[in-house]
Amino acid sequence: MRLTEGSRFTFARDPNTLTFRIKDRQNPSANWPVDMAMPLDSQTADYAVVSRVFDSTTQRIVVMAAGIGALGTIAAGEFLTDPQYMRALSAQAPKNWQLKNVQVVLTTQVINGHSGPPRVVVANFW
Repeated sequence: MRLTEGSRFTFARDPNTLTFRIKDRQNPSANWPVDMAMPLDSQTADYAVVSRVFDSTTQRIVVMAAGIGALGTIAAGEFLTDPQYMRALSAQAPKNWQLKNVQVVLTTQVINGHSGPPRVVVANFW
């Protein structure tokens, strides 16, 4: 939690419902919600955030991946472990992005309760 505090993309929960979302601090009108009260086989999408940041306390790079739901988390794991997704991210990234902190919002289409391939919605490099 300490490492993502103040990050561009954050998780939030609607206090009145079971709707969880990823919010964009730079673009408050953008948010990616999932109603967790819906049965899994009725959901059509899930979202995740993958972050790679330098931790000044440990002097190490830390990678974090979390979905709103389980299927978003599965998509984040697939994104991190399949080289084709890193190549696609690299194609849209700024020069020397490997030396920068990165946050990526992913989506996955949910079909009959199963996650599809991850797709980058937006990425932030700093």
